[in-house]
Amino acid sequence: MKYIMACLIRVHLILQQHLNTTINFPPNLLKYAEATHAIDNMQIMIPKNMIPDDMFIDAGKTKFSGEDSQLLYRLLTNQMTKEEFHKTGKTLEEIKEISERFVSLIQRSFDVAPIIPDIQNDLS
Repeated sequence: MKYIMACLIRVHLILQQHLNTTINFPPNLLKYAEATHAIDNMQIMIPKNMIPDDMFIDAGKTKFSGEDSQLLYRLLTNQMTKEEFHKTGKTLEEIKEISERFVSLIQRSFDVAPIIPDIQNDLS
């Protein structure tokens, strides 16, 4: 009987040691979703205030930063003043390049050309 108890205690200690030292990583849910094509037709809307300035979004050959999206939003909604524009440190040429990338992305995606305000006259 003592022998059986000693064996059970050893098995218990070995099991306890195994459970304490084993690292179990959580499953990669994004890889699973890609493999099962669960997110192929899903559209995600992210509020603009949750996009950090240092985040980049790849859209085909176009790359937008979070800062670009905030800037474009303020320009397209005519919320940016001349003073705010000058604080960004961007030139009109840089703004034109960003807006051209945005227009080409919209045209490729929706086959529609968005109306961009005339920033040359508004902000110079």
